[in-house]
Amino acid sequence: MYTLILRCRDAVKKGSVSHRFRKWVTAEVLPQIRKTGSYQRKTTVDDRTGLRDAVNMLVSKRGLIYSEAYQMVYQRFNVQSIEDLSKEQLPMAVEYVHKICLEGELIIQDPKPTNAYPMSEDELQDLAWCWFALERCTETLRLIYQPLQLLGSSFAPTDIVKMWNIAILFNKPIKS
Repeated sequence: MYTLILRCRDAVKKGSVSHRFRKWVTAEVLPQIRKTGSYQRKTTVDDRTGLRDAVNMLVSKRGLIYSEAYQMVYQRFNVQSIEDLSKEQLPMAVEYVHKICLEGELIIQDPKPTNAYPMSEDELQDLAWCWFALERCTETLRLIYQPLQLLGSSFAPTDIVKMWNIAILFNKPIKS
C-alpha cells in the first residue's frame, strides 16, 4: 500500500495529501527507523504548550534569552530540540523548568543529613531541664560536701563522689 501511495502521480504534486504523506514518511519516519530501529510519533505543538508557557515564565522571571532557556532543557533531557521530547518527558521538562524558576538554579537533591538521635521539642526541653537540675544538684553538693565531711556523715564520701562522677560525665564535650 505504501509503495502505491509513494509512487502515485499525486505523490509528486506539491500540496496534495499523498505528497505530504510521502514527505513525512521519507523525511521523518524512515530516518528515525534507521537511527533507532522504531518510530515514535513526535509530540504536537499542543502537547508542548505547557513547556512553552513554563519557558516563557523562566525567561520573564530570570531575564534569560529563549535560546538559553531551551538549551537548559535540551541539555537536561539530552535532545536536539523540544520536538524530540517524548510525551512522557514533557511533564518532567515542565517540572524541571518550574523548579529553575522557583530556585533560580539547577536543583540537585542532596541527601539531607539524618539526625542520629531524633527528639521532639518536648523531649529536648525535658533534657534541658534535667541538665539544669543536675547543675544545681552538683553545685549544692559541692557546697555541703565540706560540712558533711566535718560531721562525719557516711553520705559524704560515697554518694557525693558518685554524683560528681555523673556531673563530670555530663560536662564532657560531645565528640562528633
